[in-house]
Amino acid sequence: MQNTIDEFYSLYGKDTKKTHFHLINVINDVWGMLSSKVSACEMKLHIKDLHNTQLYSYEHSFAHIMIILMDNTLNAMKQCNISNPHMSIEILHERDVIQLSFEDNCGGISHDPIESIFDVTTSSKPASEGIGGLGLAIVKLLVTEKFGGTISVANTAQGVRFVLSIPKELSTCY
Repeated sequence: MQNTIDEFYSLYGKDTKKTHFHLINVINDVWGMLSSKVSACEMKLHIKDLHNTQLYSYEHSFAHIMIILMDNTLNAMKQCNISNPHMSIEILHERDVIQLSFEDNCGGISHDPIESIFDVTTSSKPASEGIGGLGLAIVKLLVTEKFGGTISVANTAQGVRFVLSIPKELSTCY
């Protein structure tokens, strides 16, 4: 499985072209790509970005992070049969970092310690469904290696919250 991660990273390692992009545009594009899953479960997305944040970084890698986080939420909602499902993304500027808070109401994560969800060997999927555990390991790898940031996770009263912190000096914010 580590070979799969290494191959994936080498693919994204070639993504050396940084571009200016608005986070909200990428988030909305990803949401649109997942529209059939979103429509099937009637999930609502709330985005708060008071600064219309723009990065000068790796747009494709950021999109992939959003795809994994959103798809995982949609899968969790389906597994737990959540009524009135929603996810919220809030983009904040804190000192020297941009923080993206990604929160849902899909019941939380039962792994203990919760940080183990970023390990390649951890999966919420049954072994019979094949390889699992790669998504969040890839998210952590992209956040740390491509963006020089950090990611944390915590359960909330209704679901889970991921917080991505990306240093401002590695990006241009408007």
